[in-house]
Amino acid sequence: MRDGRVYPRCGRSGVNESTAREIFDLINHFGGYGFTKSHSAAYAILRLPTAYLKAHYTAEFMAALLSSEIEDGNKRDIMVQHIEDTRRLGVEYAHPT
Repeated sequence: MRDGRVYPRCGRSGVNESTAREIFDLINHFGGYGFTKSHSAAYAILRLPTAYLKAHYTAEFMAALLSSEIEDGNKRDIMVQHIEDTRRLGVEYAHPT
């Protein structure tokens, strides 16, 4: 985005170009790790209940997982992996009718 189109517009708001570049660099730097960190925290919170459900309610968990993915035709490879996991975990799998 550092193509020169943004900085001239900053003058309209009373921000000089060097300050605009500095702000952009700070935002860009944060974007490199902030987004990832927030997602890592969310996944860490979800990991334990998800693992519990998969371990103690395996059939129900896998049914919900497969049901959540079935509508998206672009996820064929993921569906194949989930079906293989379902069988590997000893859950009987039947194709949808």
